[in-house]
Formats: sequence, C-alpha cells, structure tokens
Amino acid sequence: MFRFTKDGRLQSQNLLYAFFLGLGLLFVHFLIGNLLSVWIEPLVPAWSRAAKNAFDILVPALIAGALSALLFRLLKRKKIVLMACWFEFLLTVIFVIAMAFQYDADTVSVLLLAFLGIFVVPAAVSTAVVTIQYVLWRRRNPDPIREEQREIQAREDEATTEESA
Repeated sequence: MFRFTKDGRLQSQNLLYAFFLGLGLLFVHFLIGNLLSVWIEPLVPAWSRAAKNAFDILVPALIAGALSALLFRLLKRKKIVLMACWFEFLLTVIFVIAMAFQYDADTVSVLLLAFLGIFVVPAAVSTAVVTIQYVLWRRRNPDPIREEQREIQAREDEATTEESA
C-alpha cells in the first residue's frame, strides 16, 4: 500500500494526508460538540441532565457521521477519507488508554464519560459511516488499487529486465 523511495520517503503521500485529515476531523467534531452544548443547553433548561447528556453525545455524533459521509462523497481519493476516519478513531482510543494510565481512578471516572461523548463516539460513528460507504463504493468500482499496483509492478519488472540486460 505504501512504498518507500530509496531516500526513505513515502512514494505516496496518502498516509500523511490521511493523518492530517484525521486530526482535522477530530478538531471539527470537537468544535461541533462544544458549540452545540453551548448553544442548545441554555435553550432547554427544563430538560433533565440525562436528556442533555444524551443530546450532547448523540447529535454531535450524527452530525460527525453526516460530515464524514459528505467528505467521502466530495473527495476523489476515497481511501484517504477512510484512513483519516480510522486515524481519528485510533487516536481517540489511544487517548482514552493513555488517560486511564496517567490519572487516578477518581479522575478517570469523572473524565472518561465526557471524553467518550466528546471524542470517541463521534469518531466511532464517523468511522462506521465512512467504512460502510467505502465498502459499498468498492463494490460498485472494483479494484482500482489493484490496477494501479499492477501498473507499478509492470514498471518495476521493466526496470529490472533493463538493468539485467
């Protein structure tokens, strides 16, 4: 999938693009969650704390899924969007694990639910939506990557036969 040059650089910058797109998605999903909390909670003071918490988790997650689906539709390189969503999800899981090891049990019990609601749930929904879209897209557009790999392999075979001759 990712081939390196003789200098140690990536031939394909897809990994780098996907990583930074994943960081951007993480930031956007965080902003959406915070903005909705700040704008909506004062409008509904009669709601119970459980209803506000459910709203603060579910609505940003659904918006994150919709934004990721839109991003998947807009970008031509579908694999980058898929990798970006998986990077985002993996980063959030790594943060949760790091938080569990870094803080004591009382702090983790307070922060874990908030962190899961703000970061992990939107990232999981976004990743699930884009993964489903990618699988469906691959069924409609079979093997574009394998064709590219075959072309690269043919060029490499040509180069090795020229060198040996």
